[in-house]
Amino acid sequence: MLFIQIKTKALHLLRGENAEEQAHEYLLKKGLKSVYRNYRCKQGELDLIMTDQHSLVIIEVKFRKTDKYGSALECVTHTNETITYHSCNPPLLINLPNRLSNSI
Repeated sequence: MLFIQIKTKALHLLRGENAEEQAHEYLLKKGLKSVYRNYRCKQGELDLIMTDQHSLVIIEVKFRKTDKYGSALECVTHTNETITYHSCNPPLLINLPNRLSNSI
């Protein structure tokens, strides 16, 4: 008998992907332009990199089913943002004013 192993993603990963997609669609409707999605580097990942007129916007998307372990906003610390932001150093950071944003 032949068994085929099917790889499935964990539910929390699927929820996270769904939250990122919702945030991406919302921001596109608000006029932002997509540059990168899930930009990965050695130190971490930047969920969404977009432009808003003449600014580069880096968005961290967090999904929480409940606030039992803290809100989504509380889990993204300034230190966490700064380290990831500067360590990943996306190519477009050189030429544009930029800002960090959290999407809840």
